[in-house]
Amino acid sequence: MSSEMDDYNVYKLTVYELSGIILIACVVDYLIFYMFYKSIIVCLIMCVPTVHRIILMYKNYRIKRRKRILSDGFAELLSSVGAALGTGYSLENAFSVAENELTVLYGREHDIIRETRRICNGIKINRTVTELIADFARRSDIDDILGFSEILNIAKVSGGNLIAIVKQTADNLHDKREISREIDTLISGKRLEYRIMCIMPVAMLMYLSICSPGYLSVMYGNLIGVSIMTTCLIMYYLSYRIAESIMRFGEEKADIHKRNVLYKKLIRSDRYPLIYKIFIKTLIADRMNMLSEKIAGINPDKDRDIAVREFWNQFGAAIYAGVFAAGVIIVCGCVYAGESLPYICVLAAAIIMGIPYMICKRVDNSLKERNERLMLGYPDLINRLLLLLGAGSSIKGAWERLVCDYMKKKEHNSGYYDYVYEEMRYSLSEQKRGIPESSMYERFGRRVRLMPYMKLCSMLSQNLKRGNRYIFEELKAGSLDAYEKKREDIKKLGEEASSKLLLPMMIQFILVLVIIMFPALVSL
Repeated sequence: MSSEMDDYNVYKLTVYELSGIILIACVVDYLIFYMFYKSIIVCLIMCVPTVHRIILMYKNYRIKRRKRILSDGFAELLSSVGAALGTGYSLENAFSVAENELTVLYGREHDIIRETRRICNGIKINRTVTELIADFARRSDIDDILGFSEILNIAKVSGGNLIAIVKQTADNLHDKREISREIDTLISGKRLEYRIMCIMPVAMLMYLSICSPGYLSVMYGNLIGVSIMTTCLIMYYLSYRIAESIMRFGEEKADIHKRNVLYKKLIRSDRYPLIYKIFIKTLIADRMNMLSEKIAGINPDKDRDIAVREFWNQFGAAIYAGVFAAGVIIVCGCVYAGESLPYICVLAAAIIMGIPYMICKRVDNSLKERNERLMLGYPDLINRLLLLLGAGSSIKGAWERLVCDYMKKKEHNSGYYDYVYEEMRYSLSEQKRGIPESSMYERFGRRVRLMPYMKLCSMLSQNLKRGNRYIFEELKAGSLDAYEKKREDIKKLGEEASSKLLLPMMIQFILVLVIIMFPALVSL
C-alpha cells in the first residue's frame, strides 16, 4: 500500500469512492441543471462535466487533507527528534527514538510513521539523513519539509547548530498550525450560514415543483424563462466563487497577480497615451503621480516605467471605451427616447466618470491586498532567515537562497506569485548591477514601505556596516513579535471576511426572490 502512496501529490480513487462520486454527481446534476431547466437533455449533457469536476474537487480535498495531516505529524516528529538531540543522541539515532514515540501516538499505519520508518531503514543501509529527508521533501512537496531539508543540508556542510534548527522548525510548524486553527474558527460560522443559503434556491425550486407545479411553468420552455433561469444559474455560480475566494483569506494565493495578456496586446505599451499627456499638465498631475507610484509598488517584477506605461495605456483605452459607450447611449436616447434625454445624459456622464473611479479603486484595492500579503508573509521570511543563519549561512547567502527557492517554486507553478520574494529578487538584481549590499537592504525597505520590513532592513544594513554579533537574537525576538502581529492581522481579516460574505449571501437571497416573484409578476 505504501508503495502506491509515495507521491503525496497523487490520489488514486478506489472503486467504492468512484461509485459514490458518480452517484453524488448525478444527484447534484439533477438538483441544479434539471431543477433550473426541467430538461433531461441538458441534464445528460452536463452530467459528464459535473462528474469530472467533482472528481477533481474530491482528489484535491484528499490531497490537501493528507498533506495537512502529514505536516502536523512532521511537526511532532521534529519535536521528538529535537528532544532526543538535546539528551545527547546523534541525529541518526534521534529518528529511531522518535519513531518509537510517535508509533504510540499515531499507530503504525500513519503516513509520518511510514516515512520515519523509511528514514530509519535508509540509515541502516548507510544512506545519509540529508538524502533521506530530501527524498521525503520531494515526494511530499510541502514547503516546510522542503525548507527543512535544504537548511539541514546547509547545517551539515557548515556545522550549524542542529538542535536549535530542529527546535526552531518545530516551533514554526506549531505556530502555523495554531494560526490555521484560528482561521478556521473565525470563518466557520459564516461558512455554515453561506452553505445553508446555497441550498435555498434549489430547495425553493424543489418545493414549488412539488407543491405547485404550474406556478413555475412560465420559467421553462420559453426564451424569457430560460434566459432568466440561465442568469440565475450564472449568479449562483458567481456567488459560490466569490464566497470561496473570501473564505480562503488566510491561505497562499497563486493567482493574486494575474494580468490580461490579450488586452495588453491590443494596446500600445511603448508610449504614454494622449489622454495621459493632457491630464499630466492639469491640476490632477499630483494625483496621477501618486497613482503611478502605487502601480510601481504592485508590480515589483517589472521595470517601473514599463509598468506605469502599461497601466496608463489600459486606463486610456478604458476611458475611450467609456466615452464611446456614452456616445452610443446618447445617440440611441435621442432617436428612441427623446423625452428621457436628460436622464440618459446623466447615465452617460456617470459611465464616463465611473470608469476612472473604478480603475483607481481597483489600484487601491490591489495595493491593500499587496500590503496584506506582505504582512502575512513577514513571519515566514523572518523564520526562514533565522534557520538559514543558524545553519551557518551568511545574510546575503540566505537572501539568495530564499530567492532561489521562490524561483524554483514559480517555475513549478507558473501562476504562483509572492510580493515578498519578488521584491527580494528585484533587490538581488540591483546588487548585481553594482549597488552595495547595505544599500540593497535599505532600498528594499523603502520600496516595501511597511514598518516591519523597514526595521528588518535597517537591522541587516547596520549589521553589515558596524557589525552586530547579536543579529540572531534580534531576529529571534522579531520573529516572536511578527507571529503575534500576524495573529492580530488574521483576526482582523477574519472579521472582514465575515462581513464580505454578506455579498454572496445577498446574491443567493436575490435568486430566491427572483424565482418566487417572476412567475407571479408574469401572471398579473
